[in-house]
Amino acid sequence: PVTDNTFQPRLSALLARKGKAEDKVVMLKSRKDVSYERWISFMSRIEKAGGIVTLQLEEEQTQVVN
Repeated sequence: PVTDNTFQPRLSALLARKGKAEDKVVMLKSRKDVSYERWISFMSRIEKAGGIVTLQLEEEQTQVVN
């Protein structure tokens, strides 16, 4: 895990090496008990670092039954 203070600078450095917008997509995942304020705070940090936020709202699994 990355601490609050190092998250944005570290992400900025990683994204600075990416040339295309599609390479700057960052998936934001969180536990169900994360507060809305904290979630928004990290979403904002991602955007300030130059990232494009995408969300994983639901994970779907396909199960094949014979």
